[in-house]
Amino acid sequence: MTSHDHSARALVVINPHARRGSAAHRYASIRAEVEAGFVVEHAMMDDAGRWIDAIHFARREGFERVIAVGGDGTVHAVANALLDKSLDGLPSASTSMNTSLGAVGLGSSNDFHKPIGRRAHGVPLRLGEPAPRDAGLATWKDA
Repeated sequence: MTSHDHSARALVVINPHARRGSAAHRYASIRAEVEAGFVVEHAMMDDAGRWIDAIHFARREGFERVIAVGGDGTVHAVANALLDKSLDGLPSASTSMNTSLGAVGLGSSNDFHKPIGRRAHGVPLRLGEPAPRDAGLATWKDA
């Protein structure tokens, strides 16, 4: 267990199709680990986009974390919804936000988690304080 502020709120967005449809069941095995650090609300990804509305609600209400449960595609979709600039009255992605992204890695490669530092029942977790990450390396020659 980590030392989180137990009053910190997190929205957990579960992709029920991840891990060949077993993501919700696999998440159940580590759910207590997530709930030990946060007051949690859950949303299931759906075709109607209610999960996106839940993310917008979480941002408006000042949730500290939005946690994607699934693979890298799930993390990507949740990150895009979290950074949506069209939210009226909210800061754009270019300004400071108080809601950070976390994830429970149920994909095949779990690139968001690399290097993988924390696991629960074999599942990679990235739930703690945000930290800078190198997203890539570019080199060029200037004439």
